Amino acid sequence: DDTNPLYIFEGNPDLKKWKEIKADINYTLMIPKHEQMFSVALKYNHTINPLQDVFYYNTLTGAYRYRKENTKGGNTYTAELSYDRALNDYWEWKNTLVLTSADAHGVLTVMDGSSEKTLTRQSSTVFSYKPSFVYQRGNWKLTLNANAKVTNNSYQEDEVSAYTLYNYGGSTDVQYTFLKKFTINLQGYLIGRKGYNTERFNRDDFVMNAAIWYKLLKNKLTLRIDANDIFNKYISYTS
Repeated sequence: DDTNPLYIFEGNPDLKKWKEIKADINYTLMIPKHEQMFSVALKYNHTINPLQDVFYYNTLTGAYRYRKENTKGGNTYTAELSYDRALNDYWEWKNTLVLTSADAHGVLTVMDGSSEKTLTRQSSTVFSYKPSFVYQRGNWKLTLNANAKVTNNSYQEDEVSAYTLYNYGGSTDVQYTFLKKFTINLQGYLIGRKGYNTERFNRDDFVMNAAIWYKLLKNKLTLRIDANDIFNKYISYTS
């Protein structure tokens, strides 16, 4: 694709198949008292010949060429711990802890048509915790959620670029069913971000959603109306 002469995408007939090797171990324990459930999961993923966009830059013309290329594989290790229990006849408490460690490899931009490529190792460690409380009684259902995630990224070739990101939030979800077929739902949630180099990313957004739906044909068909981000507060960025 040479639509933009300064940013040209090329095909690559020498690509190899991207393969993955996965292994999971799961253990779940059910405890009748207080309706408790405890579970542990260990996961492993290894990639072979993963694909990456490799960029070639010409300093004389200022043009970039890029194409898909196979690079060195990486590993991902995940440990997940969950604990749920009933607090009483109406309240339930849920918890999920996840720790992930991953490494992958990338190729730095190739300058002036050089055939030599610099491979860099990218490492990340992610810790997240998600507690929630669920209340259900009659036609009412209330869900309170919170979440916190800490991500540390580092690059083998550039120690200065190591950084830690903090993502956090919470939500309240209220649901009420009436006339047996109508359900109204209100959601309010907070999205928080800290640690980003671009200051406008480090912000807290409060978002409000609403929905109403009606079930008919013996619950086989649902008609639904949603209103998302009612106050137009959520801002997202892509690159």
